[in-house]
Amino acid sequence: MSLISSMPLEEVLIDVNKVNIPDEGLGNFRFGYTQETVSFNWSCILWNLLPLVGQILFLYHVITYLWTKSHANRILLYEHGFIKQVVDMKGRVKKESVYDFYKINGVKYSKTRQYQNIYGIQRYNGTAVSLHILGSDNAEELIIKGSYRNENELDNQYNFVGYACNSIRSTWLQFAIDKFNKEISTVGYGTFVSKSGRVLVGKEFIQVNDQVVSPGFKYSFDSGYLYLYPNDEEGAHFKKKSKSVNINVVEMYNSDVFLMAMQQFFGISC
Repeated sequence: MSLISSMPLEEVLIDVNKVNIPDEGLGNFRFGYTQETVSFNWSCILWNLLPLVGQILFLYHVITYLWTKSHANRILLYEHGFIKQVVDMKGRVKKESVYDFYKINGVKYSKTRQYQNIYGIQRYNGTAVSLHILGSDNAEELIIKGSYRNENELDNQYNFVGYACNSIRSTWLQFAIDKFNKEISTVGYGTFVSKSGRVLVGKEFIQVNDQVVSPGFKYSFDSGYLYLYPNDEEGAHFKKKSKSVNINVVEMYNSDVFLMAMQQFFGISC
């Protein structure tokens, strides 16, 4: 089995009878995932039939597998946070990091389906994903990076990377919603961080850095970007070369909540 192949959920779940579940003040433990159960894909041995290049590719697969087994990741998910552990081949914890959802500002889950064009036919090769968190000091930290094969995002057809990323994202969502609602009630807008810059969303405006757009604008989605086209009156305040305000939603922290707010406040749907 390759490192990106899908695995039944039960093969990735942590056995609580065999693994110590630490108490770090994150509430009740829910479940966990581990890379320790990943097995080597013996079909890779066929690469050796190709002189030199094939042998190099086979060696790459072997080294990647051994590295993963000796630096396997575990994700332990709790009521209001999670723990990431790195363990050796004997299951001993080499490194442990604790993430309390009450002490972070955001989660960003990026994924890109990858295709290969062979004689005019597109072939799905996998989905590359990464999950970052935004700390209370707005420092970014990469938590998980990898790939899985699940083109249609079907349940129970992920690997460790897919299961762990989706669970962290879905658990964090309610905290992100509560954070946004608290901001709206106290300062009148919610704050989102994106590659586009700082995005403020209120019930009567959207601000991207120093550009403010009020209701009445037109919009479009393309390649993960939300384009806002101000009305004529507002457009006069923009430079001629800037006909739209661009928001990189794909690279935005708490993008799920941002899209919910766009729908609720401005009727925008993607």
